[in-house]
Amino acid sequence: MQKLKYGTKTVQLAVSPETVQHEIYQSSGSSPDLTFKGAVTQIATLKASEPSSDDAAGTDAALANLRQSLASFAQEKEAKK
Repeated sequence: MQKLKYGTKTVQLAVSPETVQHEIYQSSGSSPDLTFKGAVTQIATLKASEPSSDDAAGTDAALANLRQSLASFAQEKEAKK
């Protein structure tokens, strides 16, 4: 298991050999010629993780805002009757 950290987040990756080699080429400007740049011999997949408490707090806040908006909308609709 490998870890990839970017900013304040860390993601766990499961890295394994690729069954088929993929080659990467690059074109240079308008020339039809391609230049070999490398080969992909490994595959990485994200490991499923539990949501962090920060994610849960953000989700809870969004749900509370949605409920409040729906309640306000219902009150306005009722008042127009």
